[in-house]
Amino acid sequence: MSSSSAAAHTPSALGAPPPSPLPSSSSTPTTTASVSALTGPSSTDKGPLRMQIIIRKDLDWPVGPLMAQASHAATAVLHFYREEESVKEYLEDLQGMRKLVYQTPTLDSLTAISSYLSSTTPPIKHYLWTEQPENIPTALAIIPNRSKGAEGKHVGKVLKKGECEFW
Repeated sequence: MSSSSAAAHTPSALGAPPPSPLPSSSSTPTTTASVSALTGPSSTDKGPLRMQIIIRKDLDWPVGPLMAQASHAATAVLHFYREEESVKEYLEDLQGMRKLVYQTPTLDSLTAISSYLSSTTPPIKHYLWTEQPENIPTALAIIPNRSKGAEGKHVGKVLKKGECEFW
């Protein structure tokens, strides 16, 4: 469980991947929904942007490596989708960044969450982090989104289906 090793990257996007994917990545695109369709206009009436990070609860790892997995997933989703408007807006407000960290019971529940996110209408962009060299999916980060409106309902339903709880 090397937190400094390169990971196999699994962003979600159907169709063509965003420009300049992570170097040496073996990414598998699974959604192309525009962020504007997901997050809507950047108005405060839809709530602040926030990112959800989901970690597997069944990993019997020390807290430091678990924190590294969350960091890897969060960094990867921001880098991979850096041209999306919600990511640009999220990164413009460093002091106002919001992250919600959840745990999900097992590998199966984590991969099911990725599938659920990809199957919503519109699909919700996310990044499933796979730690290398172990080849273990450990964490998932959802592109910054707003808490109110359709996107908040979709994300909330997916988190519930994935048996997520706040960490």
